[in-house]
Amino acid sequence: MKNLLLLAILFLCSIGIHGEEYATFTFMKADGTEVTLPAVGLRITFNNGMITAVNGQDTETVSLADVNTMFFSNATAITKILSPDYAVNVSGHQLLITSPIGTDITVANTLGMVVCRSISTSDGEQTIGGSLPSGVYIVNLSGQTLKVMVR
Repeated sequence: MKNLLLLAILFLCSIGIHGEEYATFTFMKADGTEVTLPAVGLRITFNNGMITAVNGQDTETVSLADVNTMFFSNATAITKILSPDYAVNVSGHQLLITSPIGTDITVANTLGMVVCRSISTSDGEQTIGGSLPSGVYIVNLSGQTLKVMVR
C-alpha cells in the first residue's frame, strides 16, 4: 500500500517537472471500470488509503487498493465518422449536421463541457449550436465522434 502511494506521489511530482498540459486524468479500478475526469482545475489528494480527485464539477473517491492504474492523457479518443449518413460542417459560428432522424447529438468543448445537446427530428441537415465561440469542439453523433474547429 505504501509503495503504491509513494509511486503515485512520485508520478505526480514528475508530471509537474515537465510542465505539460493534459486533457484528462484516468484511474482504472481492479474491477475493470474506468473513471476519467477533465484535468483542468484538477486537485488530487491522498488520505487514509483513499485517492480523491476533484475538478470543480466532479468528485471521485476510490480506495487505493482498488486502483490498478492511473494516468494523465492528451488522448481524446476521437475517430473519423465513417458512415455516409453523418456529416458535420461549419458555417460561420454554427454547425451544420447531417444525420438520420433520432440521432443523439452532443457538442462539447475541449474542457469536456457540453455546450449543446439535441436529438435530430428529421433526416438531413440541421443547424446546431447557435453562435459558438471560436474554438475546437467534439461532436458526438450517436456514438460516432468528430473533432471540428469553429473560427
